[in-house]
Amino acid sequence: RALVALDDKRRAAEIAHCLGLLGYEVDVMSDSDGVRTIEQSAHVIVVMARTVAESGALTCYQRLFLLNADIRRGFFLILVGDEYTTGDGVQAFVVHGDMVIASPDAASCETAIRERLIERGRLFKVFIDCKRKNEVVAS
Repeated sequence: RALVALDDKRRAAEIAHCLGLLGYEVDVMSDSDGVRTIEQSAHVIVVMARTVAESGALTCYQRLFLLNADIRRGFFLILVGDEYTTGDGVQAFVVHGDMVIASPDAASCETAIRERLIERGRLFKVFIDCKRKNEVVAS
């Protein structure tokens, strides 16, 4: 399941379509609604923009820094914006994401997302396997 929490409805629909092509069931909502939803840990992919709310309320991006580390590690974070180059790993690292997508590429990003998900799966395989073993031993 994927969550697209973007205030830009057109971009949200474009990315939701790409995630749908990859086989994900997608929930699309505004950034403010997404803040409450990411805490429920129901999504393996979360898409958002790096924004700051004017009203003083937390945006999804700001809420990330208050999440428990296990919850944050539980989903693949994609940040969308004009300031990014699609797939740039250094940019993703700097903004605490797993992937960045340039806004103009939102309609055709399924290949880039698929490749990055495969790469992340290989990278986190040892961590996930160890965590499962520890959970089995603990129970």
